[in-house]
Amino acid sequence: MGQPAMLRLSILSVLLVAGFASGADAQDPAATPTADQILEEQSPLLVEPKTPQELFRATTLMVRLARPELARLYLEKFMAAAPDDALLLELRDKHGPATFLRLARVPELKPLSTQLLDRVNDAFRRQGADPARIDRLLADLELGPVERRAALEALRDAGPVVVPHIIGRIATAEEAAERDRLTRALVDLGPRNIPALLGVLDSPDAELKARVISVLGRLGTRDMAQYLWYSAFTQEEGYPPTVRRAARESLAEILRSEISRVEALSSYGVAAELEGIARAHFRGEYEWQPEAGGTVTVWTWDPDAGTIAARALEPAAASLYVGSRFARQALAVSEPSPDRQALYLALLLATAAHETPPGASVIGPGTAHNLALRSGPEVVAAALETSLEARRAPAAVNALVALGQIADRDSLSGDSPMIRALDDPDPGVQFAAAVAVLQLDPDRAFRAARRVVEILTRALSDSGGAAAVTVHANPQAASTVAAFLNELGYSDAPITRTGRAAFQLAATRGDVELIALNANVVHWPLSETLANLRADVRTRNIPVAIFGPEQDRPRIEYLLRSDPRLTFVASSATSDAFELQLRPFLAKFQSPALTPEQRAARAAAAAYWLGSIASGQRTQIYDLKPAEAALFTAIGDPALANNALIALGGIATNSAQQRLQEIAINRTRDDETRSVAARQLAFHIQRHGLLLSDERVLELHTARQEATSPELATAFDAVVGSLKPNPAAVERRLESHQPPPLPVAPAILP
Repeated sequence: MGQPAMLRLSILSVLLVAGFASGADAQDPAATPTADQILEEQSPLLVEPKTPQELFRATTLMVRLARPELARLYLEKFMAAAPDDALLLELRDKHGPATFLRLARVPELKPLSTQLLDRVNDAFRRQGADPARIDRLLADLELGPVERRAALEALRDAGPVVVPHIIGRIATAEEAAERDRLTRALVDLGPRNIPALLGVLDSPDAELKARVISVLGRLGTRDMAQYLWYSAFTQEEGYPPTVRRAARESLAEILRSEISRVEALSSYGVAAELEGIARAHFRGEYEWQPEAGGTVTVWTWDPDAGTIAARALEPAAASLYVGSRFARQALAVSEPSPDRQALYLALLLATAAHETPPGASVIGPGTAHNLALRSGPEVVAAALETSLEARRAPAAVNALVALGQIADRDSLSGDSPMIRALDDPDPGVQFAAAVAVLQLDPDRAFRAARRVVEILTRALSDSGGAAAVTVHANPQAASTVAAFLNELGYSDAPITRTGRAAFQLAATRGDVELIALNANVVHWPLSETLANLRADVRTRNIPVAIFGPEQDRPRIEYLLRSDPRLTFVASSATSDAFELQLRPFLAKFQSPALTPEQRAARAAAAAYWLGSIASGQRTQIYDLKPAEAALFTAIGDPALANNALIALGGIATNSAQQRLQEIAINRTRDDETRSVAARQLAFHIQRHGLLLSDERVLELHTARQEATSPELATAFDAVVGSLKPNPAAVERRLESHQPPPLPVAPAILP
């Protein structure tokens, strides 16, 4: 019998013995055995491993024998031995990288196995990027075929981490022969390193850039052409002709064409190609392939290191980075184009919003905001329109901030992007549009003026909670769905029985972010309810989830196809099943939640602008009545009270005048707030007449007599004067006021 057969027989014998031993132990309720005891009793190995190498081999053997519980014990002992990089790389070379991947997929070995995989990969990257090792391998490329093959294989296995060192050596090499040798090495390493080589395109070194562009021509495929269009066709003054020539030659090689045909290409067509790529990135349509951590690697030029460097970015950030570069290249290869200017500015504004920490300013010299100010209102308005179409809310907000400073009142005419932004699905865009409109201070009525007050009112009363309306004729079924919505995070889930009631509720509340609509809704039926929701600007963008039995789906499929803000949710017995269907749909529309500080700042701004409308005599343009209830509530917040009182002064209703009177006479409020309320009450009476009962007027007189603060007393005096007292009352007040005493002056007689 051969040695392998003997080994298999020994393993089988031990396994049988171990099985009986395990069964006997199961009947003995003794103390839990230690890992060493388990291995001694159950391991099929004739000799227990001692060294880290033996422990690793034992781990892999137990996995092959389908004994993951033993494999874990051996892996624990291996990890406890704290293997260094040298040992990990030795094991990788001997067993292959796939072995570590297989271990990482065994559920019973996690998280130790995934930690081991990460350590091996980190060690391999560190080894691959070691300059001394790379230099030795590059030197071996000049030796015999065997040494060259081994060196090339090692460099390829290391991957892109070797490229920065090679690029750095090319940039600093003094002899042309050395640069040629290193350039050939880049070609020999193959197309895997193309993404890293693209980082050289931002280098200021024309000779280096031309060399790498030639390498890209040797390695690249047709989809690589997009990265060379700019270098081949830029019209920028002073661009190196050697780089331009290398780019055209590489394009000819990649496109399998004559260089004369490449040179004959239209710069307009090239610009359109670059613009299309930039727009795809701006719209989020570029399909990145994220790595395990959800990031993508982008290579750039590092001027401090004098070579390329890798950056791990989220896909959204990577698209902004890449898209802005393609957009600028589109500008540089063509005649001036307003559309391309707007696209580039929109990308810059989006990038600024993405990179600016919350609460930090995006305004200042050298910023995208200041560039927008210098670009003029037409380009910024076009950038706003581009951002709205691409659903890039942060870029739209930044564009609106700039437009509020440089646009004129004509920007509010027709179907301007600023007016359309008032109806954008994103509340932040709506608010920025409302503020921008107010900054332009229109002097005549315009379409959508009503939306400005609605947006400010919502911001003023935003508590941070979101409401979801449930519509069902059956109260019990409606309560079940409402409970599911509460579990999804909606702080309020009101129930209505009809489509009409749901519309009225959603139209009058500013916090409704979802409508759950039963497929068999009544008074209006389903199609009529949806039509009314989409026809009104206040409800147009609210997502709607139609729920009902699965058999209802086919009859409403046509509605789902025509409205992206509509989905179907099959009736579910559990909240988990309901959430599983609804959550992906909601993720497409929900904006990032504001922090309490951001909500407070927005509410303060809303109160300021509502007060500004009242004090600036713009109530003939903006009707403040829809904001009255929210202003009543805001008075209770000391940070909002004064502006809210000023805004109430511009609302011509009995209730507004009564509320001003109540605050003015309220002894629990501070004197400053009472003074503001009294002054606004005087203005309100001046503008709209006395709307208070005799009892309330008497309360004002009493409060005036009790006022101890000069400021408060003066404010009450203005109220009393606005009441237009009769001549007899005036007579009494004048008579009760003593004439001033004799002024102090030197005597003129001794």
